[in-house]
Amino acid sequence: MSEQAGPPRTNWIVYVCASLYLSGQALWRFFARAGEWPPRSVMLLELAVDVGMSAAAIALYVQLNRQFPDDDRRRPFAVVLLVMLIVAILTIFVIRFSSDVGWWTGHRRNWND
Repeated sequence: MSEQAGPPRTNWIVYVCASLYLSGQALWRFFARAGEWPPRSVMLLELAVDVGMSAAAIALYVQLNRQFPDDDRRRPFAVVLLVMLIVAILTIFVIRFSSDVGWWTGHRRNWND
């Protein structure tokens, strides 16, 4: 068997998908208004998914950063995705903890506002 030259392809794909998903969620929650308020169980499930995806994406970046060779072309793209990821995580959690509408819906504004 030959040695791998860098991180496994699966970890890279999952990291990119998680970063783009959370960035898209942050944009959607910032610009789209909330429709109806979900039940408490749905709200807690969304919060758990946000926390889990955030922790998984950051852990994947740390793991990938250790596995990248110094001359890998993906390293700068991974850093850009990390910055986008951190901004997205902060946006999602600032919206969530900023108001009653944000806490229950995860969106910045409600249709009634």
